[in-house]
Amino acid sequence: MVAGNDGKKMSKSLGNFTDPNELMDKFSADSLRFLMLSSPLLNGEDFALHDKDVGDVAHKLSMIWNMYDFFTMYAEVDGWEFNGELTDPLSDLTNPLDIWIVSRLHQLVAEVERHMDTYNIPDALSPILPFLDDATNWYVRRSRRRFWKSEDDGDKNDAYRTLHYVLVRLSYMLAPFTPFLAEELYHNLTGDDESIHLKDWLPAGEIDSSMLRDMNALRAAVNDGLSKRAAEGIKVRQPLASAKLINTISQDTSEEVAQFLIDIARDELNVKSVEIATDSESEVRRRNRALFMT
Repeated sequence: MVAGNDGKKMSKSLGNFTDPNELMDKFSADSLRFLMLSSPLLNGEDFALHDKDVGDVAHKLSMIWNMYDFFTMYAEVDGWEFNGELTDPLSDLTNPLDIWIVSRLHQLVAEVERHMDTYNIPDALSPILPFLDDATNWYVRRSRRRFWKSEDDGDKNDAYRTLHYVLVRLSYMLAPFTPFLAEELYHNLTGDDESIHLKDWLPAGEIDSSMLRDMNALRAAVNDGLSKRAAEGIKVRQPLASAKLINTISQDTSEEVAQFLIDIARDELNVKSVEIATDSESEVRRRNRALFMT
């Protein structure tokens, strides 16, 4: 059973739902399609279709176009162009952020593919929006300066190549779920006249598990630190003396990558110094990670 905006069974006599054509005109057909495909309906359960939920999906899907606009704006300024061959860049990348987002993308594709193989569409869609948040609010935000500066053209080129690869691969992965968005995104990024819907599905590439592990742990620790600031009423713009990351960066992580992650933590938490430590206290063992700030 599908319920309307008032939670009651959708009914013409009650007028408790918005015409689907109006919803699609306002939010896009892809947004409505994505919401319905990820709903409990596909598992034979009841579902309430609220206009706000379609709007929320539209807002989250718009993060793709935010990344696209960011990419094209700087690519046009620098004259960066796609060479026409889409290849997995992971083995050539050196910047931990690039390695992380490509690994994160491949992890997503593998998960979507695994659920689609059993035609479990809701579970296939569930990790997509969190990935878009990761790509926009962590990768692009943390990489923004790399597109501005020109001191290291190699690193800037890697940033362009990585973001372009992520966006094109997203068009392949989203094609079954948001067909119009995927088609436009693919054509704009590649210039290929053939429809994305005539392409073969691209399987997931390699994954750097250690980078995923360390970056995920770092982000969790940063969130802990920001929560501690909020709890104490200390705004982020106020610098603090130090932070200690406990069991966050693995001992087998290279010194260069560890320093890169430390610099991110210092910047995100606005502290003057960051110490990496391993603590055997029972509380830390229980949580597996912690962050102490002074």
